[in-house]
Amino acid sequence: MKTRSKFFVLYLKGAIIFSSLLFFPGTAVLAAEPVKIGVMTPLSPPGATLLGQFIQRGAKMGAEYVNSKGGVLGGRQLELVIEDDSGTPEKGIAGYRRLVTQKEVSAVIGQVHSSVMLAVGDLSEKLGVPVFSIQASSKAITERHLTTAFRTHAIDPDRARMWLRFIKEI
Repeated sequence: MKTRSKFFVLYLKGAIIFSSLLFFPGTAVLAAEPVKIGVMTPLSPPGATLLGQFIQRGAKMGAEYVNSKGGVLGGRQLELVIEDDSGTPEKGIAGYRRLVTQKEVSAVIGQVHSSVMLAVGDLSEKLGVPVFSIQASSKAITERHLTTAFRTHAIDPDRARMWLRFIKEI
């Protein structure tokens, strides 16, 4: 019987909060095994390692919070699987593929660099496992209308308008 998972990620004040629903056709099923979430972010150069460290810490805080409240689906704990993309598309693609095919995560979060998100977005469409960007801001990500790639950050043109308005007001 094939399962279908849906995950919701909320980025709130530096912490990432998770919620999940697992469906079997026709009935909800509670299972004891952990829900694996991939955290793929730049943890080594040339990527933005400080951002990657913040994202990793926020994800751990979010998972600890959810787990301390009893987990999801009647007690399933969240398990984070960390992967370093070094801020490069090549390592991002390899890391995403490893998280999905070998580590069997249900979703991947933590993208910082637009170049990595663009490359991983294509692969997420092929493999069907959603990827959630925390910081990628290229408008090309949104313009592609991918069904498995999401982001929480404003696009570059909107950010530029906001900064210009702010500078004019100073």
